[in-house]
Amino acid sequence: MTIYIMLFKEWLLNERTLYHGTIVDNEKNIRDLGIMGGVGHFVATAYDEEPEHPEIAYASDKKTLKNSLTAMVAHIAHKLKKDFHDVTDNDILNHGLIVTIEDTEDKVPHRAEDDENYYGQHPSTVEPGDYYDDYFHGTRFIKGKPLLRLFKRYGAWPRMWGQANSQRINLMKAELIRQAIQKHPDKSRKEIINKANQLSADEIEKMLRSWRYI
Repeated sequence: MTIYIMLFKEWLLNERTLYHGTIVDNEKNIRDLGIMGGVGHFVATAYDEEPEHPEIAYASDKKTLKNSLTAMVAHIAHKLKKDFHDVTDNDILNHGLIVTIEDTEDKVPHRAEDDENYYGQHPSTVEPGDYYDDYFHGTRFIKGKPLLRLFKRYGAWPRMWGQANSQRINLMKAELIRQAIQKHPDKSRKEIINKANQLSADEIEKMLRSWRYI
């Protein structure tokens, strides 16, 4: 039975549902017109010069969902006239929107995480891990508490950056300790807590993501 559960989890991760991060203000236009390429504030501020391909729209998959969260926070910061790192969890809860995109035939262009983009195979603004096209059709619109549940499910939440960063690290450490106590009944609670306290924030995040994905 365990092998089937592992295979099911792997299928869930590899199923080609893509995600586009934006704000709730854009929901009606996306429902009516879809997601059309254009130089948004997030892309425009990331490059000193005007992008070579301004008609591109971007998306992520389950493993790179953090990229959509980052784009969403940039949109929220622009809307609220805040610095990127001043956007709070409540701001994301109140203003964030994820639009899902179905790519059942695996036709959406994708730059792999380890792709060095030799010979300009992808536009210059496309980062490793990005999916991109000039148009996407949105299928679901996720906001509010379901949005945060989606981020948690695929390891993109809590954030390791932004306001109250130390609080988020403590939350992740507490979750890691909780899972470790369940998975290692042969270890004492004190031993697990001491081990967790020795881990860096990156190590805590990697362990949590690994346990979710395997």
